[in-house]
Amino acid sequence: MRKFENLIKLAGIEVCFCLSDLGVYEFAFPLDQAIKMVNFLNQKNIAILGGDVYYRKGFEINPSDESWYCEKNNEETDYDFTQRSFYVAITYIESFLTNENSGNTLFTITIQDENLTI
Repeated sequence: MRKFENLIKLAGIEVCFCLSDLGVYEFAFPLDQAIKMVNFLNQKNIAILGGDVYYRKGFEINPSDESWYCEKNNEETDYDFTQRSFYVAITYIESFLTNENSGNTLFTITIQDENLTI
């Protein structure tokens, strides 16, 4: 989790929520910050394996049953997988832009961190 905390700082993320009170050791990002984080990960060529959706009501954060994932195909290069994982993530997250609850929607982002260097 420490590596991801560093990525959050490097990406210039202004708002995120630690979900440890829910027993989840991840950070959740509001829609605009999730888009910013995904774009940063793409610039750094870090593959995105998927994420979960949470909803915030006041000070309460609750999981939804929504998520996305992206797995590497056998014939894909690492670069191709990273690019496709970005497209899958950004398309999924941006689909919430028209959602009436978009201001209360939070996203976790799971990355492939093998040999992660920034």
